Formats: sequence, C-alpha cells, structure tokens
Amino acid sequence: MKILYTTFCFLRAVLRLVALPLWLLFITFTGYFYVLIYNQQPNRLLHVFWKVWGVILGLKITIPKGFKIKPKTVLISNHISYLDIIVYGVATNPVFIGKQEIKSWPVLGFGADKIAGIFYIDRRRSQIMNEKERLSKFIETVPRNLLFFPEGTTGEGREVMPFKPAIFDMLLSARSAKIQAFSLKYTHINGKLIKTKADRRKIAWYNDPEPQKYKDQPLLQHLWKVLLMDSISVEIKPAKDLISVDQFEDRRSLAARAEADIKQNF
Repeated sequence: MKILYTTFCFLRAVLRLVALPLWLLFITFTGYFYVLIYNQQPNRLLHVFWKVWGVILGLKITIPKGFKIKPKTVLISNHISYLDIIVYGVATNPVFIGKQEIKSWPVLGFGADKIAGIFYIDRRRSQIMNEKERLSKFIETVPRNLLFFPEGTTGEGREVMPFKPAIFDMLLSARSAKIQAFSLKYTHINGKLIKTKADRRKIAWYNDPEPQKYKDQPLLQHLWKVLLMDSISVEIKPAKDLISVDQFEDRRSLAARAEADIKQNF
C-alpha cells in the first residue's frame, strides 16, 4: 500500500507541476485579449486564476464566516512562504505591491503588470514624493484592496518578525486610508497538525538563521515537496478593528500598531 501511495503522490505531483504553468499561460493569454478588448484589468478572471491554483496545490483556506473586506482598505499580513500570495489571491484577490524589476520579466512581467495589476514602487530616493502621491491616489480611487507584507521577507512561521517601517511612511500620505491586519498561520499538512520546526520548514521558505543545522532549500526543491503533499491547511484571522492612518503622525508608531494587531491573533 505504501508503494502505491508513494507512486500516486509522485504522479499527482507531476500533474500539478504541469498544470500550474499551463493554467498560468492560459490566463495570461486570455487576460491579454481581455485587456485589449475592454482596456481594463480582468479582476474576476484573476480571482478564478488564484482559486484554481489553490485547488491544484490542495490549499484549504479558513477565514471567519461572514467576514467582508471593505473596498479601498489596505491589507497587511505576516509572511511565511511564496504560498502566501496564492492564499491571499484566493481569499481576497488583492493588488500586490511589487518591485519595479518585475515589469521586465518575460511573459510573467506582462501578466503581473497588465492582468494582475501589481502596484510597483520605485524605491529611488528621488522618486519618494512622487510615489507617495501615486500610492495615495491609488488607495482613494481604485476599489480593489492593496496588500503588502511589512516584514519585508519570509520567516519560519513560529512568530511575527519585526516590521520594516519604510512602507508605512508612504501610507501616511493617504490620510483617509484604513488598514486591515491579518494573521496568517499554516496549521496542518495532510491533515496532521504542524508542531515542530521541521514541519514548519515544509511550508516556510526562508533563510534559516541556523544554516549549519538547517540547510536552505532551493525554490524548486522546496516546491516539489509541496507538490507531493495531499493538502495544506491555513488560517487567516483578521484583526478586530481597522487602523485609521489619520490617527498616526509617524511611520514607527503606525508600524508598531499594525505589528501588535497581527501578533494579537497569531
């Protein structure tokens, strides 16, 4: 039986590995023609894209019943894995903040820019004021929610890492903005409770602070192990109250409040 199960997991992983890029290409080309015809981003199509990827990967996402995100709300969350992007794509279909360099990537760059509608930030000092104004205008005029990970990198998932206040400095320019904090936690793999660091490392993809003990895994190697799994359960817990940006005068106090909200539910 074990041999049959192992063979089944291997074959399913191969199918998943084929299905993920095929679905991406299909949505990219479908979205391309949608943009050409309607001159707008295919938000519903994008949401379907995330949902199908979630099904392919066996993601089981739990979010409180009846919870609804208000339009034009900035979403923030702790960051554990590249899977987080798919999880939030399924749960909230947001606009992600991305680096300017993504635009130049072949195929994926077009998909991220024209179809997903990633909000790019130019981090050069000479552009800071322009970017603040652009971010403020985006939050006030675009109905979709902007999402970013204030930790700035992925972690083990055992605790929330300190937030980087730089992005909050830009948010201060959008005085009317509201922030919804989320705590994200992977709870089960194949129906079994995640308890140990070894369990967490099966999901989390990060640079371990103990490289002599825990060797970092290349992305494709880590992804292959994820594809072999039956299912991955993840919980998203929203903070009880929204954060009003206009109640804060400096980025550090705003970042501290946001970090506290996420830690409270983690």
